[in-house]
Amino acid sequence: MRTTGLTPATISAQTTTLVPNCSWLDRVSASNVAPRNAKLFMRKIGEIVGESKARVLSDYLYVEGIENQVEEESGEEWSVWVHAEEHVLRGQQLLHDYLSNPADPKFPRIVREAAERRAEEEKSEENYRRKVHSREETLRRAARGSLAPLTLALLGITVAVYVLQQIKGEMGVRSLVISQFYPIGSLVDRLLGLTEIRQGQVWRLFTPIFLHYGILHILFNMMWLVDLGSAIERKEGAATLLLFILVVAAISNLSQFLISGPRFGGMSGVVYGMLGYVWIRGKYDPFSGYFLNPPVVYMMLIWLGVCMVGWIPNVANTVHVVGLVTGMAWGYIASCSRS
Repeated sequence: MRTTGLTPATISAQTTTLVPNCSWLDRVSASNVAPRNAKLFMRKIGEIVGESKARVLSDYLYVEGIENQVEEESGEEWSVWVHAEEHVLRGQQLLHDYLSNPADPKFPRIVREAAERRAEEEKSEENYRRKVHSREETLRRAARGSLAPLTLALLGITVAVYVLQQIKGEMGVRSLVISQFYPIGSLVDRLLGLTEIRQGQVWRLFTPIFLHYGILHILFNMMWLVDLGSAIERKEGAATLLLFILVVAAISNLSQFLISGPRFGGMSGVVYGMLGYVWIRGKYDPFSGYFLNPPVVYMMLIWLGVCMVGWIPNVANTVHVVGLVTGMAWGYIASCSRS
């Protein structure tokens, strides 16, 4: 068995002057052979004879968590470099361990393990690059184009219904309210009191979202519908947005009916649902492409609180809260599923 004759003392003596870490230094390549100018930013821990041994040693250091590179010096001499100052001593110990018995049967296993780890790292890095590309493409799609088709249709229907309300009053839109009756009694009695829905007029669960009572009411809701609805539709498609709106509308409208009766309307529950969804998706799934500035979220939550304490009268607070919670839950589940 031939070695370079290095002892711990001589290994230590060959350690070069330490240079501060460079954050931009590339990851160890599959071959771990250093470019000529890279060693200025690393620490030399010793030398070894033979390329095959140098590569086995490099794999040994890699498996032990030490980023390293090897470089051919002259003839069969190969220099061994580590990237971080804190790995110098441990690297020297592992070098000595290998030189003491390079025929140890553990080293073939280490070489195989190193190859498997590098393959996994390359796979992870490729997945990361794909996710980054997907997020960038999502942001580009969201930044261009006009209103998404379903969002535009919802906007048009809502405006048309509002005009009808102004012309014909409540009688002109009575088929859109959740119910024309509100029986007094328990929650079960109120549910059973949804006579029209039980008779097949299921649309009444959803159509209250098109009713608005005042110009500021509809302007506020349509502004948020355009922003949030378009973002979701471009990212996930019209079918997903439609399903989301139907679920949030049904749950929030039914909840409001059980609490206060049928005299309510507006897109606010759906808007708060979208807000909750986009907020939570952006928070727990960074690659989803969704993002809301924290001040926007705070503003909407403060407005919700102002309405709930009664400073703003005649507000369907249950719709807002239930819509928000439903959207947040949907966003969290979607984030977990993606992960």
